[in-house]
Amino acid sequence: MNTATIRQHLHNYLDIADDKKIKVIYVMVEDEIKDTATVYTEELKAELDRRVDYYLSGGAMVSADEMSNRIQAIRKKHQTSARVKRSVSCAFVLKGGLSDTAFSF
Repeated sequence: MNTATIRQHLHNYLDIADDKKIKVIYVMVEDEIKDTATVYTEELKAELDRRVDYYLSGGAMVSADEMSNRIQAIRKKHQTSARVKRSVSCAFVLKGGLSDTAFSF
């Protein structure tokens, strides 16, 4: 039986199962449910509404490809910056002769 069929059977069963069985099933997956639950604060909802209104009113948007390029550029810049920072820290420690102390700039 494939996952989609199992999922449908479970949905159907949950609609008719008695309270005791529902509680047992819930206890089995309670932690996972809590870990995956998304909480939408009023502040987040307001921000999402603002963004939708902006989009619907013809606001300038960025394509998925352009956003991907921007994110990659930021990541690359961050990785380069982190490497330079580590190099400077290591060079400072080695040049200064400090054995257990590292300084970052």
